Amino acid sequence: MILRWWLFGGALFLIGLVAMFPLHVAMDMSMSRQSLLSARQVAGSVWSGRVGEAMLGEERLGTFDVSLRPLSLLTGGADVGIERIGGLDGPLVGTLALDDDSQGIRDMNGGIGVATLMAPLPVDRLLLTEATILFDADRCVEASGTLGAEASLGLLGLSRTLSGPLSCTSDGRLQADLTGGNETLTLIVNREGGYEAQFAIANAPPLIASGLALAGFTLDGTTLRLTHQGPLR
Repeated sequence: MILRWWLFGGALFLIGLVAMFPLHVAMDMSMSRQSLLSARQVAGSVWSGRVGEAMLGEERLGTFDVSLRPLSLLTGGADVGIERIGGLDGPLVGTLALDDDSQGIRDMNGGIGVATLMAPLPVDRLLLTEATILFDADRCVEASGTLGAEASLGLLGLSRTLSGPLSCTSDGRLQADLTGGNETLTLIVNREGGYEAQFAIANAPPLIASGLALAGFTLDGTTLRLTHQGPLR
C-alpha cells in the first residue's frame, strides 16, 4: 500500500513538473547554435506559452501562442502547435514537428517574409498552404502541400504571385517548382539550409529585359534568368 502511494505521488510530481516546464528552457534545448530561429521574449510553459518577437534569420516573424500537443508524446515525438498573433504578414498557424526520427513542420498555413533571407532573389514573401516539410538527420523524408511566392521587381514596379507543389527530390532535398504567367521559380533546399534557386521570365518585352538586366538577370534565348545559391541567412 505504501509503495502504491509513493508511485502515485511520484507520477503526480512528474505530471506537474512537465506541465510547468518553462518554455524558454525547452526552446534552448531544442535549438542548435546554427538555428535560424530566435526570439527576444519567451514566457509560460510548454503547454501554454508565448513567443514574442520571433525571428527567422533577420526576418521578423511576429508573436506566437505555442502549446505542446500531448498525444504526440505517446509516439515518442513532440508536436508543438503555433499560431501567430497579429503581425504584418497575417495569420500563420500549424505544427512544429520534433519527432525522434524527423523534424520540420506539419499542416502549416500562412505567410512568411523572406526578402532579406533570400536576397538577391526578388521574392518578398512565401505563402504556405497545408504545407508539410520533414527532414531526418540527412534528407527530406516528406513534403506535401503548396508553396506560393510573392515576387516584386522594384525597378519596374512589377509584382507577381507564383505557386506550386512541395516535394522531396531523389537525393533528399526539398524542391518547389512555382509558376505564375510567364514567370517560374525553382527552389531547392537541403537539410542544412543551403539552397539553389532560379527565377525565370519567358518572352519579356525589350523594355522589361533592359530593366531586369540591372537587377542581375541574364538573357538566355527569349528567357531572362536569375540564379542564386547559398545558405539561408
